[in-house]
Amino acid sequence: MLSSDLQSRTISFLRLPLIAFVILVHCDFVSVVPEVSDSTQYPGYSYMSEIIHLIFSQCAVLLFFFFSGYLFFLKISEYTRQSYLKKLSNRTKTLLIPYLFWNLVIIVCYILIQWFAPDFVPGENVAKYSAKDWLVSLWDASAVRNYSSAPLNQPLWFIRDLMVVVICSPLVYIFIKYLRVFGVLVLGVFWLLDIFDLPSGFSMESFFFFSAGAYFGIFKKNFIFAGIKGKHIAIATIVYLAAVILLILSSNDNAYIDKLMALSRCIIYLYITAYFISTESWKTNPFLAESSFFLYCSHGVVMTASKSIFIKIFDPSGDIQFMLLRLLLWIVTICGGILVYWLLRKYLPRFTAIITGGRIQRAKA
Repeated sequence: MLSSDLQSRTISFLRLPLIAFVILVHCDFVSVVPEVSDSTQYPGYSYMSEIIHLIFSQCAVLLFFFFSGYLFFLKISEYTRQSYLKKLSNRTKTLLIPYLFWNLVIIVCYILIQWFAPDFVPGENVAKYSAKDWLVSLWDASAVRNYSSAPLNQPLWFIRDLMVVVICSPLVYIFIKYLRVFGVLVLGVFWLLDIFDLPSGFSMESFFFFSAGAYFGIFKKNFIFAGIKGKHIAIATIVYLAAVILLILSSNDNAYIDKLMALSRCIIYLYITAYFISTESWKTNPFLAESSFFLYCSHGVVMTASKSIFIKIFDPSGDIQFMLLRLLLWIVTICGGILVYWLLRKYLPRFTAIITGGRIQRAKA
């Protein structure tokens, strides 16, 4: 298998699993029932959340930033003004329009829920939001929701930050073109040490991982080591899991270790996937890979009320019940989202293409 083909197939395969990781992390019931975070009252759920964080958290968005940077520059031999404007026009369709649409959807959901079932939006009082609040919340909802600087549709912070990097892509190109690996390492140190206090939309993780991907795209390098073997994957995974266990057993919360482990997760998942694809053990399902963007954009809308609905329906009271309910919510969100996407794609293909950034058209081309 050609290395370029392996890289492409690895990226395609990982789309859905990475989105599934994101959804699993977001299925936490703390926003509805804060008590479940109490390790003395709900030790099983607390450990479950910790393990989910250590194994799945961050790696999805970090890899997506990396893939975005790689694909952004892959087919560009020289980044000119014309190619920059063309990229901006394309990203308006693939990023900006879906971003605005899915934020507006959740605004409508908040308003409807506030009118008909206000208890389903715990901690939110959207009745007090002014027109300015709604507008600002499209970018940063911290003015009306002080626990997060994400947009009102919280998972879409990734698209917001990616759009910022895309606008700054000429600077990224110049920086990486002339400094090469050194430039990537500098940004990596800035990300690890968290040196800069940046405004909403500007994050060192987006610039670092996008630039790391850009390095491989600009210089047309292979980011998957062709000589990787199954035993290498096994050894790396065992070492990583041992580190996870040690971190769980310790009471120290170290941000640097957390970031290094997130970086390790990215590399392990990337190479595990590449290995099994290269051996033809894993194959990409085009429809499922295509549905991943819809799942990513829509699951924030689902989470707005579904957690409260699940709590009211099942009325969990024990540790095991909350753990099972989280897994059930995860499965329902993914399977339900794929079903809705299939129906929209079948009966409203043009509309679906617009709200998913034209990804249907690209998949069929």
